[in-house]
Amino acid sequence: MNYLSKKIKSSNLQIISCLFFSLLGLQIKILSDDINIEIIVFFRSLLGSIILGLIILKKNSKTKNFFKTENFNFLFLRSVFGVLAMYFSFSALTLIPLAQASTIAFTKVFFVGILAIIFFKEKIKIETFLVSVIGFYGVYILTDPTQFENFQGTFFALIGSFFVALGIIITKSLSKKNSSLTILFYHSLFATIISFLFFFSYLKIYNFFFIEFLQLILITLTAITGQFFNVESYKKNHSNIIVVFGYTRVVFSFILGYIFLNEQLSVQTILGIILIILSTLFLSKRI
Repeated sequence: MNYLSKKIKSSNLQIISCLFFSLLGLQIKILSDDINIEIIVFFRSLLGSIILGLIILKKNSKTKNFFKTENFNFLFLRSVFGVLAMYFSFSALTLIPLAQASTIAFTKVFFVGILAIIFFKEKIKIETFLVSVIGFYGVYILTDPTQFENFQGTFFALIGSFFVALGIIITKSLSKKNSSLTILFYHSLFATIISFLFFFSYLKIYNFFFIEFLQLILITLTAITGQFFNVESYKKNHSNIIVVFGYTRVVFSFILGYIFLNEQLSVQTILGIILIILSTLFLSKRI
């Protein structure tokens, strides 16, 4: 396969990934009207660990290689960050428009840059600092202090993005000695245990409805599919090319929010989205 063909295939895989992540956001917004976010986080983790476990068992007869790891402490810590990231990001979806939440999620690029300076002693460049300031100014524009739900939703989305960044920093270390399937499986497994302990009071009073359980399965499958295509897209090409197509998630989120949720974006919101996209795009090419 020549370079151009690989580039086209990678971009298509990333676009498909963005579509599934946008659908995931839509599913969570709709399902959260009937089910608490705490319940969604727990079953997303539980069903994810079951599905990934079955994939591992079917994928290779030497399954012990996938389950074997020496990094349980870091895997557990990554899961703690993952549960917190899901909780705050999913909660944000109940408070702000889909496109707005999807855009703020890209601020993980800023946080990864800051955390890399702290943990990996990377030097900060003046241009990186200035672009980060512009990006966070975009977040400020998105935030309307007069609208409590908007302010709270933006704040939750930022916290969720921060915990995603912490997870990325740990994954950077874990991926050197563990396969992607191993990391994803233990993330879901430990996240199930953690979310059960955190949200037990919600789980014990929850009454199952078959249609809601099917929706939880669908959310899990959507998330895993999005993750799969995302990983595959980065395998096929350089990240600085693929990251450009990652912003189609904002477009998909806007379209889905407009069609299914009747969400409208103000000029101020669109300006904030543009600033965040341009600044994170600039930084992504330098990470």
